[in-house]
Amino acid sequence: AGVKRSLEELLPVGLIEREARACGHRWRERKLGPAATVWLWVAQLLLPGCSSARARHLCGGGASAGAVCQAKARLPLALLGRLHRHVAGVLARGGAAGWRWRGHRVLGADGVCYHAPDAPALRGRFGCKKPLGYPLVRALTLFELGGGAMLHQVPLPHRRKVDQTAIESQR
Repeated sequence: AGVKRSLEELLPVGLIEREARACGHRWRERKLGPAATVWLWVAQLLLPGCSSARARHLCGGGASAGAVCQAKARLPLALLGRLHRHVAGVLARGGAAGWRWRGHRVLGADGVCYHAPDAPALRGRFGCKKPLGYPLVRALTLFELGGGAMLHQVPLPHRRKVDQTAIESQR
């Protein structure tokens, strides 16, 4: 009950449903509507080694693990992006006082490369390190040092020179 209560405070039902409607998402009333599905997903991500079955139990759910997976697949990606921006904003407003310099929040940036699925659109956008390799995405990530929360990520093509317009177009 504590996990569910904490998630309900950070991501209230009204906020999740409003953002889902703003994304054009439609759903019918069921055990795993957008709010319950988001809470289960977040609980599963935050708790180390948490299975879908355990997340369901912690959030008081009564659906099968398969139903949880189907409910996750129904959520639009745009909704997850909107909710991430909301949580990042909450964290930004309440950043840890110990991570301030002259009254300003201290942020960090880091770069990472990861492979994307081998699809023509991704290959064209990001490029490949090897002629027959998977598309390789470079990403620049902005995070809060106080809590470690990722605030924003900019995917970049895998090339030696980064075009400034590629970064600016991600704002």
